[in-house]
Amino acid sequence: MALEGWDSHDTEAELGYGLSLQIGDDAEPPTYTDTGLEIRDFTPPELTKDTVEVTNHRSPGGFKEYIPALLDAGEISFTVNYVPRHSADPEHALGVLLNQMYESGNTAWRIRYIDGTFEEFLGSVTGFSRSIPVADAMTADITMRVSGKPQLTVPTSGPGAKLAPAPFDTPIVYDPATV
Repeated sequence: MALEGWDSHDTEAELGYGLSLQIGDDAEPPTYTDTGLEIRDFTPPELTKDTVEVTNHRSPGGFKEYIPALLDAGEISFTVNYVPRHSADPEHALGVLLNQMYESGNTAWRIRYIDGTFEEFLGSVTGFSRSIPVADAMTADITMRVSGKPQLTVPTSGPGAKLAPAPFDTPIVYDPATV
């Protein structure tokens, strides 16, 4: 039995297929280039808000009281197909990510969703682990710590604007007029 006025086929849900991770250069604003990583699974930043306990001798009913505090963009994590020689190549995205473990400072990153939405943030690589199973694909799990507020940008070139995935070798330049 369907609910009145509800069509079970009206959904805006989409598959995550086509997501890409882009790295920015040192320019202001940064120019982003697709990493070309074979990303299998991806978890975007998870926003949380800290609270500060302010319970006192006059707190109503003996219940703890809290006030909102600072926001935290948390971490992103993703799994990629792992090719050992790529992690030793400073020109390959996997090598770049691994080298960032040894560097200080943050890098500009951008997540490009299949619907053309971008999420830009500063972050640094904080975790790099590998899995080498006997009878399955080798993978690497990468974790990045987000610094500051991520910026989510939805394309304004029309309702439901969709962009085809860009070829991996195509640099993508941030242009506020088109985003």
